[in-house]
Parts: sequence; structure tokens; C-alpha cells
Amino acid sequence: VLAPLLTGSAVSLEGLTKAAKIIRQISSGPNPDLRFLHMLVNNVDMRTHFGKTCMSQLRSQFGNEQVFNTYIPASAAFQHAEAMRRTLIRHASNSNASKGYRDLAQDLTMILEAEA
Repeated sequence: VLAPLLTGSAVSLEGLTKAAKIIRQISSGPNPDLRFLHMLVNNVDMRTHFGKTCMSQLRSQFGNEQVFNTYIPASAAFQHAEAMRRTLIRHASNSNASKGYRDLAQDLTMILEAEA
């Protein structure tokens, strides 16, 4: 399971906690292969103290092995792409947000290859 987390959202963090509990329940019963892979942190603004603090706290609380190295930066390109009914990559392929998703794909590939 890849778990998305919206930076600075208490509701998102609560949802992650509940999801982790459900994953543990399912993996101890009907699907022993189900497991939590990594947390994907979205909407991060590392230019701010708040963004840096959130990332630091998440890594401290959950451990580096639970949080992707890559995070998805905050970007107005998301709203623009949605308004135009286009994917982010098609709308703003050179944006930092698009780069974040490409980097995420590389991180995920490396993790899955290491486990194979």
C-alpha cells in the first residue's frame, strides 16, 4: 500500500493512522501479503519553515524507511491542470510537481527492484 498524506492536514494524518490499522488487520488475516510500503507526502512547500518541519516530523515519527525520499511539492499547476481537465504531466510537464512524480516513479522502481 502506498499511502498519500497531505502536508499539514490533521485529517490526512488521522486517515493514515486508520489505514495503517486496517492494513495490519487484513495482513494478519485474509491477506498476509498486504503491507504498508511507503508514505507519499503531497503539497510540500520546502521554502517555508512549516514545510520543512512537517517533513522532519514525519520522518522522525514514521522513520525514513516508511516515507519516500521524494515528496510532491506544492504547485498551482495542479489546480490549473484540473481546471483544464488535463493530467499534470500533459499540462505542465516541466513543473516541479511533474518532476516530483517522475522522481517518485524512480524511487518506487528502486524499492520494488530491491525487494524482488
